[in-house]
Amino acid sequence: ETLAGERLSWSGGFSLQPLGSDGEFSVSALKVATLAAYLHDALPLELPSGQIDVAGRYRLRLDGTVGLDVELPKVTLRELAIAPRGAGAAADPWIRLPVVDLTAATLSLAARRVRVESLRIADAGVTLWRDAAGINLARLLTDPGPAAAPASAPGQAATAVQPSWDLSVGRIEIAAARVDFEDRVLEPAARV
Repeated sequence: ETLAGERLSWSGGFSLQPLGSDGEFSVSALKVATLAAYLHDALPLELPSGQIDVAGRYRLRLDGTVGLDVELPKVTLRELAIAPRGAGAAADPWIRLPVVDLTAATLSLAARRVRVESLRIADAGVTLWRDAAGINLARLLTDPGPAAAPASAPGQAATAVQPSWDLSVGRIEIAAARVDFEDRVLEPAARV
């Protein structure tokens, strides 16, 4: 258990031929801020609050390629907040998700596939506006960080393009959501 009350348990084993591991795990009371601290440079947004509970099974194989399959019967997120990158701790999150439940989720790294039987979101709150730069939520998906890496030098092989991921969700339920919208292009601004 961490000082923040996060708990991890694992049981399983390792193999040498092929190199890999199989097992079961559970993570409870994991603070989203803990994950965000590790992923900060890879995330185009801030995750100022939230907590995750998850348990599942996995199979990892390292035999020339990385094979990872994960089964998650239930994933629970509570009090998740999403804010624009660089907004600071005092800024209001643009998305608030007090209750998010995923059931029967699977991930296959080799197949580049994620399946979720159901996704339930309750009591969501979204702050949305349109201004001269466009819709604010689109900014959560773009990285305001450094420019893209330069193109390959002449004579160097280009990086192989990876196939896209296949994501499917069987059922999505949104209960008691609230959207606050403001059109800042209009004078005066219109609010809904």
